[in-house]
Amino acid sequence: MESQPIYYPQFYGDLKQVVFAPQLYINTKQTRETGKKDPYSQKIYFSKPKWKENHTNYFVPKMIDLFEKIKSNVPKPKFILTLPSHEKDSKCSQTMVGVAQKLATHLKIEYVDALDRCKTIKKSTDTETVEERLKNVKDSLKVNNKFVEKLKQSDNVLILDDVKTTGISMMEATKVLKEIGIKSVTCLAFGINA
Repeated sequence: MESQPIYYPQFYGDLKQVVFAPQLYINTKQTRETGKKDPYSQKIYFSKPKWKENHTNYFVPKMIDLFEKIKSNVPKPKFILTLPSHEKDSKCSQTMVGVAQKLATHLKIEYVDALDRCKTIKKSTDTETVEERLKNVKDSLKVNNKFVEKLKQSDNVLILDDVKTTGISMMEATKVLKEIGIKSVTCLAFGINA
């Protein structure tokens, strides 16, 4: 039996968004509590700190398969972007960039490193309430000026992230992209936190 994508609708002020993922992500706390290790979630967890080509090669077919399953329900993007790490002026992990570039090649679209982190934020798992998470992420992203005109060539873009924990970072990215005129943002993640 073929697995169906996981999707998670979310709202942030006037913004509405859906995040798609191939499956749930079981975090380390849940693993400790249940004593069960999920191989897929382990692969996501271990791909974060250190890039390895085999991590990229593992996730690319999963993300291609995911997009093939949802493509009739989302606008065709022209660009794919990744979210930068949590530290100010940081870039995205090499695993994420590698997956985004290969997904872009498959979809015949362009990967652009257009989102900048303009302030350091806490990880979602280090915040307790929704209000704290919203305050933490607010105004933490901006579109790099050198990519604004390029992105305006498309009404639709795709954002790729590793795990949707609260989804607030993706919503902040969607907000700054809509501020420059992007009409539709499709969000993909390797996993959605269970």
